[in-house]
Amino acid sequence: MKKLYPLLSGLFMIGIFGLLSNSGGRASLFGQDNTGSPISNGTCANAGCHSAGAFDVDLDIELRDANGALINEYEPGLEYDLTMRIVASENPNGYGFQMVSLDDNNNGVNGFSNPSSGVQISDVSGIQYPEQAGTLGSNVITMKWTAPAPGTGNVNVYAVGNALNGNGSPAGDGVGTGSVTIGEKMTSSTINTEIVSSIYPNPVQNQLRVENEDNDLLQYAIYQLNGSKVATGSISGSSYIDMSTQTTGIYLIQFRNSNNDQETLRIIKE
Repeated sequence: MKKLYPLLSGLFMIGIFGLLSNSGGRASLFGQDNTGSPISNGTCANAGCHSAGAFDVDLDIELRDANGALINEYEPGLEYDLTMRIVASENPNGYGFQMVSLDDNNNGVNGFSNPSSGVQISDVSGIQYPEQAGTLGSNVITMKWTAPAPGTGNVNVYAVGNALNGNGSPAGDGVGTGSVTIGEKMTSSTINTEIVSSIYPNPVQNQLRVENEDNDLLQYAIYQLNGSKVATGSISGSSYIDMSTQTTGIYLIQFRNSNNDQETLRIIKE
């Protein structure tokens, strides 16, 4: 009977590797970024994960607007269609991937939603990671992406894609990485012109005081960091903006005057 233990142990380990190679993504299982981004733990070609093998893998990432046009600049707060294709040589048995979006300071931008079948959106320390929930049968992954608030700047999307041979082990698969940078679309107005004298208190709990010495009528919009617009309004002179109904977090408030100049300020809601 003792001679049977090493055999059973070996079969047990093979079973574990088989489950891991066909399971959910690294973010959901281990809280890891394996996209190859500046904040990642490397890629899925790391030891113990999918090693390069029978497949050459390339990634094609694209964003399209509501009219279906390809875009390389986003308008804050708008929703876009994001598509990634895992292009592999030969004929893989299945696919896997992980994706993340970061600004130029490597902060998570997020904004992902409505992923295609078999895809989950995992969270690691407040950063979204779209990734497979199990082995994917299709090499085409789609989802919605909502552009962030004004003033975010460039958004860098990083992704890794796997082509799987289906042998129940990470060995012999293929891995490819890709990235795309989407710039923030600037309007003809002057960005971040100082049109508000001061705002306080910041952090704010209920009422945010806005000082506008020119007494100009200002339009404002309040955004969450994921680009969602949560409130709009107008003020003139010294006025208050009600923040009491907003949840705790960081917001961006965009002010615009009658000359179409705008200023974006960061507010902390307690």
